Amino acid sequence: MINTLRNNNIYIIIFKTKIRLNIMTDNEKIKNMIENAYLQQKQMIELNYTQFKNIIENAYLQQKQMIETNASIMKNYSNMFGNSEIVSNIEKVESHFLALNEESKKSMMHQLDLIRDNFLSNASRIKEEYTNMPNFDKFVPNFNCSERPK
Repeated sequence: MINTLRNNNIYIIIFKTKIRLNIMTDNEKIKNMIENAYLQQKQMIELNYTQFKNIIENAYLQQKQMIETNASIMKNYSNMFGNSEIVSNIEKVESHFLALNEESKKSMMHQLDLIRDNFLSNASRIKEEYTNMPNFDKFVPNFNCSERPK
C-alpha cells in the first residue's frame, strides 16, 4: 500500500512537472528563444573565427614556402655562375620577405581577434537588453485584436 502511494506520488510529481514545462508564459517563451538565439550566434561567431584563423595560418604557410622556394632557386642559379654577392643579396631579400609575411600574419590575427571580441560583445549586449526587458507579454496581441488588460 505504501509502495503504491509512493509510486502514485512520483507519477503526480512527474505529471505536475510536465504540466509546468508545457505551460510557459509568452514572456518565458520569448526569453527562452532569445537565450537560444544568443547561444547559436555565439557558436557561429566562434566557428567563423576558427575558420578564418585557419585560412590566415594556411595562407601564411603557403606564402612562407613560396618565398623560401623562390629564394632557394635564385640562390642555386646564382651559385652556378659563382656570383656570391647576388646570393647574399637574395638571402637579405628572403629574410625581409619572411619578416613581412610574419608581421602580416600577426596583424591579421590581431584584427580577427578584435572583430571576434566585438561581435561577442555586441551579441551579449543585445541579449542583455532583451533579457532585462520587464515583460514581453504586453507586446503579444490578443487573437481578437483587442487590447490586453493592464
